[in-house]
Amino acid sequence: MAHIHLYDGHISLVWVIIYFTIAALIILSIIIWMKLKSVEITTEQKAMAGILAAVVFIITQIPVPAPWGGTHLNFTPLLGILAGPFISVIVIIIVTIFSALIGHGAWTIMGANIVLYSTEAILGWYIYKILRKRARNGEEKMNRFTAATIATGISLIAGTALLTVMIGLAGIQGVHEPGIELMIDLWLLNAVNLIVGAVETVITGFIIEYIGKARPDYINSEVTA
Repeated sequence: MAHIHLYDGHISLVWVIIYFTIAALIILSIIIWMKLKSVEITTEQKAMAGILAAVVFIITQIPVPAPWGGTHLNFTPLLGILAGPFISVIVIIIVTIFSALIGHGAWTIMGANIVLYSTEAILGWYIYKILRKRARNGEEKMNRFTAATIATGISLIAGTALLTVMIGLAGIQGVHEPGIELMIDLWLLNAVNLIVGAVETVITGFIIEYIGKARPDYINSEVTA
């Protein structure tokens, strides 16, 4: 759900470089983690990556009307739960590039948007995986719908908060508002966005519940748990 729609030139070059650097560090960290864990990407997972890239790209291009501008669903937590962190980040890079090609997010904002999308996807993957593990006292696992909705909700709230902080820190060129005031103004828009996020949370829960019954091996967060 979190996505920066500013145009080129709205964020200073210094912050563009900072956010691209953070995005590169996230990608590097995932690659190192995969090497340390000896994670292998199967042919089936590669095929899923292509399908998920198409789905996420299409979903992010469908505007949802809202006061003070539009918003859209992302399904990045769903992406994380299904595909895991590495494939999710690869898909996110592809989606971000194609989005920039059609003017949905500027080229200079790509680093910031990769950071936001990756945060939501990785958090969704990790929280769902933790919630689905058996408790030490022998309790049953949390059901898939509940685990997916909780993981998605937390991830989207975290992504929205991160977006607010990132824009507040960088500022917007031509907008003469201190960072704190800018963050407060953004939360007026975020309040509407979080309502849309609640819809995404429920839809994600139903999707994971369905896939879990039909093909649980497609849920990376459970396969790697």
